Amino acid sequence: MKKNRILIVFISILIFLTSCAPIENQEAARVEESEDTVIDFAGRLVEIPEEIDSIAALYTVVGHVIIMLDEGDKITASSNGLKRDKLILNMEPHIEDIYLPKSGGVVNIEELLNSEPDMIFVDMPIYWNKDELEKIEKIGVPYYVLEFNSMEEQKDLVRDVGKILNRKEEADEYIDLYDEIIELTQKTVDNIPEDERIRVYHSINEAVRTSAEGTITNQWLEMSGLVNVAQEDDLRQDEDKYLTSLEDILKWNPEVILTNEPATYDYIKVQDNFQSLDAVINDKVHLLPTGISRWGHSTSIETPLAMLWVLKNIYPEYSEDVDLIGYTRRFYRELFDYELTDEQINNILAGVDMRKAKDLEE
Repeated sequence: MKKNRILIVFISILIFLTSCAPIENQEAARVEESEDTVIDFAGRLVEIPEEIDSIAALYTVVGHVIIMLDEGDKITASSNGLKRDKLILNMEPHIEDIYLPKSGGVVNIEELLNSEPDMIFVDMPIYWNKDELEKIEKIGVPYYVLEFNSMEEQKDLVRDVGKILNRKEEADEYIDLYDEIIELTQKTVDNIPEDERIRVYHSINEAVRTSAEGTITNQWLEMSGLVNVAQEDDLRQDEDKYLTSLEDILKWNPEVILTNEPATYDYIKVQDNFQSLDAVINDKVHLLPTGISRWGHSTSIETPLAMLWVLKNIYPEYSEDVDLIGYTRRFYRELFDYELTDEQINNILAGVDMRKAKDLEE
C-alpha cells in the first residue's frame, strides 16, 4: 500500500510539472514587433512614441548612436561619459549643458524628470536593479533596455534605435560600412598563416581587466587575426568586468599588449612587475586609438576601426592595401557628417587628448 501511495504521488508530481512546462510556439509566449513597437535586449515589447522630442540616453554608447543617426539635438539627459567625448562636444555642443540623471549606476529621479523625456534608454544593470528600475517605471515613459556582447547585437542595437527614431537609412549606412570592414578584415586575415598569429593580452581600462570569451572585445580580437591569451584560464567576473591577475599575465607572456587607457599604458611599460614580459621587452605595448570612444572597448561604436588598426599595426606586411586613415576619415564623414582635421586624426590614432578628465562616475 505504501508503495502504491508513493507511485501515485510520483505520477501526480510528473503530471503537474508537465502541465507547467512551457509549450513550444505557445501563443502567449510569442512576442512580435510591429511598425510601432520594438523588442529590447531584455525581451520586452516597447511601444514607440508617436513624437520624440526629448531623449534620456542613460548609457553613453546609445548617445553616440543617437548622434550618429542625426538626432543628437534631442538628447536632454545622459550619463557623464557623453560629456567627456571631445568629438561629441564638437558635433553637439549642447551636450555640455544637458542633465545628468545617472551616476555610478544610480538614477537621480529629479534630474530625470527635469529633462522631460519622451523616450529613455537604459543599460541592463539598471534593469536588473529593482530599486533603480522602479524609478524609471514610475515616470510612465517608454524605456528601452540595451546590452550587446557581439558585433551582430551591436548592429541590432543600431537597427532598433534607427527604427525608434525613424532613421532607418542612417542606421543601415553604419551597418553597411561595418559589414564592409568585416569583409576586408576577414579577407586580409585569411592570408595570415596560423603559425604567425600573434598572442595578445587586451587590457581594458585597468591592467588586470581583460577580454573574455563570449564578449564583443574577444570577438573583434579574434576576427583581426589575434590569439587572446586570456582564454587560456578562467577569469573572475565582477558584473560586466572580467578580471585576471598579474601572475596569469606573467604566465601567459603575451607577444603584444593592447590597452585603451593612457595611464594603464604607462603603468604596464614602466612597472617593475611587467618588465619580464616579451611584449614589454620588445616594445610591443600599444595604446589603442580613441575617437568618439575608445576603439575596441566593449561599448565602442568604432569597433570596426579597431580591427583595421590591428591589421595595420600588428600585421603590416599583410595589410599594405588597407587604408586605415582613409577609412577613419570616411567613418566620421559619412556616419557623423564630421570632417576630421589632420591633427584630430593624429590624436585619435595616438589615443590621446580626445577625452576630458573624468570627474564623475560613468
